[in-house]
Amino acid sequence: MKASVIVCSTGRKTLFDCLESLKTQDYTGYEVLVVSYEKAIEERVKNMGIKFVFSPKANLSYQRNLGIMESEGEFVCFIDDDAIASPSWIRNLIEAFDDEKIACVGGKISLRIEGEMEEELKKLKTEILKGFLGETSLGEEKIEVKQPLLWGSNICFRKKVFEEVGYFDERMGRTPELMLYNEDIEIQRRILRAGFKMIYEPRALVWHRIPPEKLKVEYFLQRSFWQGYSNALAIRREEDTKKFVEKIKNQFWNFLLKEKIFEHFFETFITTDINEKISKYQKIGMLIGLLEISRG
Repeated sequence: MKASVIVCSTGRKTLFDCLESLKTQDYTGYEVLVVSYEKAIEERVKNMGIKFVFSPKANLSYQRNLGIMESEGEFVCFIDDDAIASPSWIRNLIEAFDDEKIACVGGKISLRIEGEMEEELKKLKTEILKGFLGETSLGEEKIEVKQPLLWGSNICFRKKVFEEVGYFDERMGRTPELMLYNEDIEIQRRILRAGFKMIYEPRALVWHRIPPEKLKVEYFLQRSFWQGYSNALAIRREEDTKKFVEKIKNQFWNFLLKEKIFEHFFETFITTDINEKISKYQKIGMLIGLLEISRG
């Protein structure tokens, strides 16, 4: 089998629209696996002729790894359960692996807004607004990317690369309680450090559905905090980060870091600029993440 498509799901209703888009691909020789901790959707998934893999843990990275181990394809593709794949999505991803050194290919993600945005969010910088909602567009041409810029909701890996660089870091990734991100970014760093290539292929298009609850200021503030926190977790393997973490274990530096967190927190109450407020929340998340790492 050439390709395996893995959909890690929380059991959202949007899953079944996603699966319908995967059943009509113009590509042969692929399987679809739904990995979920929600047993209630198992029968409906199986009735669509799709493999259901039960996950004992509600952790996205764990589910991704479980899906990889259960897959049979030479290539492993991921799409979120609230996304819709274009008809040539799988084919365009797989065809981009035209060099043995290519370990990862990511595609374009366009937004499908399904609600009214709160007025304050219209003041957000475009890169923040679209970035936090998951849009990915690095142009309209296929290019090699030399930074971790591909998103896990539209990405494909050569399966054997996991033997080289390891699997997704299970200390990261969404859970029902924690909005953790960057498990996809962190593994891309390892892929690049190992000397493999990564490709952006815009023809491999998916649409990311954005529900009304994600179009509120409250969501963006939460999102920014957890993005900052996740950024800290994603760079914990970096030498500069390790040195900084050792430094803040010192009582004096630890105190200064906590003072900085308090300062940013206070500033969130006095700023009226939504862009500045989101920036402060992200910095708070980053600093708290570094504190957590320093505690082991």
